[in-house]
Amino acid sequence: MARNKRTGIELTAYDDLFETDESRAEANLSKIREIPISEIDEFPDHPFKVLMNEDMEQLVESVSRSGVMTPATVRQKEDGRYELISGHRRKKACELAGIETLKCEVKELTHDEAIIVMVESNLQRSVILPSEKAFAYLDGYYREYEGGNMELPEIVDEVYSRMIRHQDDLLDVNMAEFLDWDTARGHIYVKLVNTEKNKEQLKMVPHRTFLDLSAVYYLAVNGMMQDRDIGTALIQSQHMSLWKQKEEKLYEAAAHNMRSDGSPVFEDMAAVFRQLVPESAGHWGMERISSDMGMYILTNRRKHYGASEILDRNTLREISDKMKGDFIVLPSSVHEVIVLDAKNGMKYKDLASIVQDVNASEVSAEEFLSDHVYVYNRRTESLNMAV
Repeated sequence: MARNKRTGIELTAYDDLFETDESRAEANLSKIREIPISEIDEFPDHPFKVLMNEDMEQLVESVSRSGVMTPATVRQKEDGRYELISGHRRKKACELAGIETLKCEVKELTHDEAIIVMVESNLQRSVILPSEKAFAYLDGYYREYEGGNMELPEIVDEVYSRMIRHQDDLLDVNMAEFLDWDTARGHIYVKLVNTEKNKEQLKMVPHRTFLDLSAVYYLAVNGMMQDRDIGTALIQSQHMSLWKQKEEKLYEAAAHNMRSDGSPVFEDMAAVFRQLVPESAGHWGMERISSDMGMYILTNRRKHYGASEILDRNTLREISDKMKGDFIVLPSSVHEVIVLDAKNGMKYKDLASIVQDVNASEVSAEEFLSDHVYVYNRRTESLNMAV
């Protein structure tokens, strides 16, 4: 990657401009192999635990029927063995299913790069809405049906059984109330989506462009427990006609609601791990990651569509003040971004490669945000694409 000597900004090399998704996929394919589980070691003091719950039981059943669909991520150690970076649930499912090998993608990563990949992979995702979980279940059933592993009557029976078991989790919501603008505007929020990936949908919804992303709007139905959304509805163009409002009013309402909900959540990685796995954060060296790498998570209080926090200029300015300079933004998903100190010395191209690999292996299409890396310039108070 070329570097402009006057500005110090890294520029994309000529050949890299014409690297296609297909060429990257072909290169990655050559690194995917079946590795004996006995040769795979855990990442040292890996803080995330594999839970033996209903989701895990389903994964074991799926692996038993169809094998591992998405490769785990490993790096090779000096002694020839492998270190597991992401895919701990898949590895455990194979062990429980009696499968002796694990489909893995072997990556050349430094220790710090491996930590970033592991963090991004495990952030996908600690908080899942009931509506999102339902779609995930249905998508899994569809794949099983398409692959000839389940018959339609069997799927209907399982879906019905789930509905009966969780019927008490459902809340009554009167959506007719949102036909009134004065009621609706207090429930309007903004989320960021990838412009190119959503170009057809963007033709039908009010939005505004931000870098390679687009800000779209949704209605949030608040849950009665834990002050979290229990459902969302994307705002369409016909809503604008009904409310007799323009996009500017949507953005104004969304910005107001974003801050009315509270300050953004900006936490170093040690704090995040203490919340997720409090029993392990004390011995995993989180303080080293936080201090040496300057690594943070930015999201909103609900941890839902929290990547939209990068739209708030005041938030970006405050982060820059805290970090005393420029900073790098990695688009983890539509729900959060990872913030790195620009002084950590990591190259933009290497970070972009990590982001692309994690997106390809860990992030669902619905949660994909971008393959690019962004940098905030403190002098100009602007966020731009670095690569």
